[in-house]
Amino acid sequence: MGMVLASTGMAHAGTIYDNGAAIDQFSVFSDFDTPFSVADDFTLDAGSNTITDIHWWGIYAFGDLAPTDDFTISIYEEIAGLPALTSLVDYSVGDAVNRTDTGMTTQSGAFTLYEYSVDISPLVLSANTTYYLSIVNSTPGSSDDWAWSTSTTSGGDHVLRDSIDGPEWASAFDDVELAFYLTDDNLSQPIPEPTTLSLLGLGLAGLGIRSRKRAA
Repeated sequence: MGMVLASTGMAHAGTIYDNGAAIDQFSVFSDFDTPFSVADDFTLDAGSNTITDIHWWGIYAFGDLAPTDDFTISIYEEIAGLPALTSLVDYSVGDAVNRTDTGMTTQSGAFTLYEYSVDISPLVLSANTTYYLSIVNSTPGSSDDWAWSTSTTSGGDHVLRDSIDGPEWASAFDDVELAFYLTDDNLSQPIPEPTTLSLLGLGLAGLGIRSRKRAA
């Protein structure tokens, strides 16, 4: 079940990696308060391997109150098909992100879909190398926990870990990708989106929020 939402795909100027826009087929908790954090992989091409901006989508469940954000964004190197236990770089951006109400809602209007972006100092990564992007919010004192929206891209999965159990990562949810894209403001020409992302349908079929239940 899920909400398929979208509009005609648009190439973003300076896009160096596009993991697909939000469809909210599922949203995955990534909030220290849950206590899950999630990550998804990406690879940059030679000549397009400098990141200056990070863009993503998400929702607040279950009160839809949009509390003050406290985001931590991390990038991990890959080891044996999973993120390394320690991050390559961390950005504690707090609420210093651009948060935009998309004007779209999920599950018959229960949840508002937000788009986020943040500028970072230019980060040069090795081309043709797999990395993992992790975006985690912290919403203590709120009835809402933040969930990262899934994307139009298929054919892969993301990973998650339980911050209480320790630093180990585990594969999660086959064929579920997270909605984000990366840009470089210094690139003058947009990189075209994949054909499969050029047209997106608009529909509503509910929202699934996946999480693991801890053993009693």
